[in-house]
Amino acid sequence: IHTIHADRNRLQSNLNLVNDVLGREPDEVVFTGIADFYGLELIHEARPGVLVLSLGAGVTTYVLFHSNGCHHSGVLGVGMEHVANDLSVGLGISMQRARELVRTAVSALRSLEATGRQVEVPMGIGREPLRFPLATVQEIAELRLREIFEVVREDLEHHEVLSHLGHGVTISGGGALIPRLNELAQSVFGTPVRTGYPVNVTGLEEKFYSPRLVTPVGLCRVGEMMGRISEHTPLPLGQQLQEDLRSLWQKMREGVRL
Repeated sequence: IHTIHADRNRLQSNLNLVNDVLGREPDEVVFTGIADFYGLELIHEARPGVLVLSLGAGVTTYVLFHSNGCHHSGVLGVGMEHVANDLSVGLGISMQRARELVRTAVSALRSLEATGRQVEVPMGIGREPLRFPLATVQEIAELRLREIFEVVREDLEHHEVLSHLGHGVTISGGGALIPRLNELAQSVFGTPVRTGYPVNVTGLEEKFYSPRLVTPVGLCRVGEMMGRISEHTPLPLGQQLQEDLRSLWQKMREGVRL
């Protein structure tokens, strides 16, 4: 049994939000890494072992699937917002401008092409844009991203499960779109790394075919699977007897009418 703990108050806040928006209480709570596993449909890669790592805005979650199930999991309170914060502090710009840099200029590894190039940061109407060396921007981002992967690797080593990555690492979440991220992760984990996209989803427009949607797609699949299981779950004995008697009584009434 693999147990994942969570903060009850935070969970309840999210459950209340879903109830307010959809008008019904959620049936189940699913950990991000579990949802990603189903969104990526990695069932055939679980036996030799695969690490599913989701690099989100505020947190990084990871789950190691091996053999017949979830073998190890973890959460880091660090994500792409921290990359933006590092740029904001290091370059002396606002968080909004730093987020724009993350989307347009950041690379997970410093490139030779960045040497001598500059990136402009607009400062508003009537103000001259600020210019920074592109290599500096990429270096700041690389240091933070490398740290995230190294912390995950150290945790896997501590629990003696790093050797279970037979099928490497799959990265999802918005951070997976950062250029050369897979190269950086491969240098840290020492195993093949790929970007995870939603699998076998029909009708999904190309602009929505993104690592960002792996978790929602996985949640839908888990919900559908749990619905099918509940349909075939036998009722408790007392309730089953009541259902059988009610059905028998209905048939007797129909027979009398005939």
